[in-house]
Amino acid sequence: MSVAHIIASSDDSLKLDTQYFVEELQKRWPEARVHYITDPRANSLLQFRVDPSDEDYGILGDFAASGVSFQTHSMSGITAFVQWFRAIVPSTYELILYDTPLSHEPIKLTQDITEADLIAGFKIPFDMSKYE
Repeated sequence: MSVAHIIASSDDSLKLDTQYFVEELQKRWPEARVHYITDPRANSLLQFRVDPSDEDYGILGDFAASGVSFQTHSMSGITAFVQWFRAIVPSTYELILYDTPLSHEPIKLTQDITEADLIAGFKIPFDMSKYE
């Protein structure tokens, strides 16, 4: 998979606390490794890597207070990460998922999004005419 992004889609800007994100990440994946970025010009606050021993995927990502970018090479990795991230972000934030090449329509991430919903969303081709 190419790089996927989850961002807030409302006018209010999402500002997740970095420490909260790390704590939740390590609760879900205790083996997660985190590298804090100290360069003030960087777009990300930290990078993270998850290599769960009991799953068939790994996740590599960047965290900015307003969202995350990540990549993984299996649908189970995508759905696990997306559902986890949706669960830790307050429901007042409307989140969307899209990938860098825009190979599918942005997917609205509801609080109860399922693996089947995500898989179906990946099958809807991106329609540029909606955004012109």
